[in-house]
Amino acid sequence: MPKVSVIIPVYNVEKYLKECLDSVVNQTLKDIEIICINDGSTDGSLDILKEYAKKDNRIKIINKENGGLSSARNEGLKCVTSKYCYFLDSDDSIEPNLLETAINILNNNQIDYYCFGSKVFTENEKDLVQYTESINGDLKIKFNGITNAIFDIGQNQNIHVWNKVFKTSIIKKNNIRFIEGLLYEDIFFTWYYFFLSNRIYFEPRIFHHYRVHSNSIMEQATLHKSYESAIPYLLNWHELFLEISKNKKLFSKNYRNLLILLNSYKRRAIEMANSEDKSRIKELTKTYKKELDEVFIKECGLIKFLLSSQNIFWIRNGLKVTICFCGLKMRFKQHKSNKLFINNIPEGK
Repeated sequence: MPKVSVIIPVYNVEKYLKECLDSVVNQTLKDIEIICINDGSTDGSLDILKEYAKKDNRIKIINKENGGLSSARNEGLKCVTSKYCYFLDSDDSIEPNLLETAINILNNNQIDYYCFGSKVFTENEKDLVQYTESINGDLKIKFNGITNAIFDIGQNQNIHVWNKVFKTSIIKKNNIRFIEGLLYEDIFFTWYYFFLSNRIYFEPRIFHHYRVHSNSIMEQATLHKSYESAIPYLLNWHELFLEISKNKKLFSKNYRNLLILLNSYKRRAIEMANSEDKSRIKELTKTYKKELDEVFIKECGLIKFLLSSQNIFWIRNGLKVTICFCGLKMRFKQHKSNKLFINNIPEGK
């Protein structure tokens, strides 16, 4: 069994495909499988794939009708046989020692995924209109080494999948996939995987090269503000909420985190929308917030819902709890009559 599977969706990238494939077949780690999904290309991309597959039996070609990036990645996931998997876009490339470095770190540490630095580049400076995470040309990794997967860490990492190597077992056990038909498809996948993770290894070194060009989806979305470009942020959030709400324990733990994410993606969507569409986005956010609260009350009970309010604060120290509301303080000690109530309140705040 190969040590890592590289999933490469391919659609009309004959100009860049050889550079991408060369960076993978020439990895210092040889025990890999390379799954290339030809997503209905109409240029010479398929011919290039066949040319490389003749020379390297590690390359598997999957042909399908055009369905978009998410559809292609999902198709590739079905064929993964390795312990770890990595998603690489077909117009990007990686350093020769990326996969060997990743596997060594994953095998020698109790972590759920490995995250590394990326270099953003363009063939024409005019193409690089706006890339908010890459003001200086690098996709910055703000952490170094092993860290627990707490929400603050998730907020300060990027949501891209192409600078992370994942455990296949977590993906398949939880049926994590990419939402088809939506822009910014990495939002759902990366956040869902993050909420299921315990520990992460961050590596500031640059192992990935991200190409920005004028016809890329992200570049076009940034250039042209519209409801269609803005709304996928909230739609991806909603898919994430629906999936996590199926797991009562996971949902209860992450209610406040989902609320924070909803407000964050609301702000991002408003930035991406035309002025006349901002009210539509605000109304949709209100609908999602109401849905989130209703599920929380149903699944986790009124006590936890009240404690999750922005206006209520608590401090728990062992068996003692202090609840503060509108300047009032109520103190409780655990005894038979309120044992369940005390146990439902998390430690600290």
